[in-house]
Amino acid sequence: VDGQGHPHAGVPGATGLDGSLEATEAGGTATVRASRALLDLPGVFEVPRIALDQFSAALRWSTAPQWSVRLESLNVANADFEVNASGSWVAAPDGPGTIDFSAKVPRLSVRATPRYLPLAVGATTRAWLAGALREGKATEGAVRVRGDLRAFPFAQPGSGEFRASVRVRDGDLAIEPAPEGAGRPPWPPLEDIDADVVFE
Repeated sequence: VDGQGHPHAGVPGATGLDGSLEATEAGGTATVRASRALLDLPGVFEVPRIALDQFSAALRWSTAPQWSVRLESLNVANADFEVNASGSWVAAPDGPGTIDFSAKVPRLSVRATPRYLPLAVGATTRAWLAGALREGKATEGAVRVRGDLRAFPFAQPGSGEFRASVRVRDGDLAIEPAPEGAGRPPWPPLEDIDADVVFE
């Protein structure tokens, strides 16, 4: 682990996957599928192992005129969430490249969301969300990312597109989760939340 107690970033792994791979010097294709699988993503999530009930992916890549990857489809589901995605990435000689990515999230357990947030989000934010997101169901989620990744999260107009939206129903939010030693009662929670949430 590192100085913050997180696993070092390492080679990802998986069990329970089946698929095919075809590759040449010019590029290739790959398909992967599983009805039960375990993904290990050390250094990405605080708990690096993710259990999946369904997993399928199809992608192709080419090496000329520059490296590019096309994600034809990605379908992932377990008890907490379901995600369907597609997109592309093109390498750049002087940066992380250009992305064009779209995802749909038909369902997501609000309470489970913090465990799927990457370590890059920050320990303080993840800890607050783990205590604050108490209940709720999220549906009709969508994520759109398009542009030169050097400009992400595309704060300047015209630099790219980043948008995430979700519909939350029956949500409970503890604005100030379980304060200790504060000498005062916590803020009352917000309950029975029905809202459309958008990040841009």
